[in-house]
Amino acid sequence: MKRQAGAQASLLTLGLLLGSACSHADIVPQFQSATHSGGDYRWIYQIDLTGGERIRKGNYFTIYDFAGFIPGSNFQPVNWVFSTALVGKTPKGAGIVDNSKIPNLTWTYMGRPTGGFNLIDLGLFGALSKYGKGQLSDYVGTGRRYAPHARGNGKPMITTGTIEVPQAIAPEGGSLSLLLPGLATLGLLLRKRSRQG
Repeated sequence: MKRQAGAQASLLTLGLLLGSACSHADIVPQFQSATHSGGDYRWIYQIDLTGGERIRKGNYFTIYDFAGFIPGSNFQPVNWVFSTALVGKTPKGAGIVDNSKIPNLTWTYMGRPTGGFNLIDLGLFGALSKYGKGQLSDYVGTGRRYAPHARGNGKPMITTGTIEVPQAIAPEGGSLSLLLPGLATLGLLLRKRSRQG
């Protein structure tokens, strides 16, 4: 199932890459793997910059709703700075679905302008999560159009799509049924105390 979800995410990303002539895609993450690491899972993403695009200081990409994120476990190449937030980082009008209770992971470029006519491998990025099961979520990437001596050169560009992220594991039905009697008893005790007071 993990491979199937990864294949779906890769196909979606491939579709974005093939459609880049029309949509001017820029920073495009691709899910690589989620491997067991101690008691957690190491989620790895390959990031590419499509041809006809450039990035400069301040351009970034965000992967939304990365459940079970382990603070301080992020990794990225040189010239990239990591941040996390429950909401955003999102350009205006990107149309992203963002659960404000699950962390988003953002990497911001701080190096010299890079890019050009050809696809560029920006490297491997990722973080640890408590969860190894995946589901699809949104991502957004920002960049600049690279078309020297042509109209629109340097114009800000935004890419959105879906990518595999860790899925929070809810308690199973059996576990919930074991908790219900205890919660009911606690409710009765609290109610009794409030009447006595």
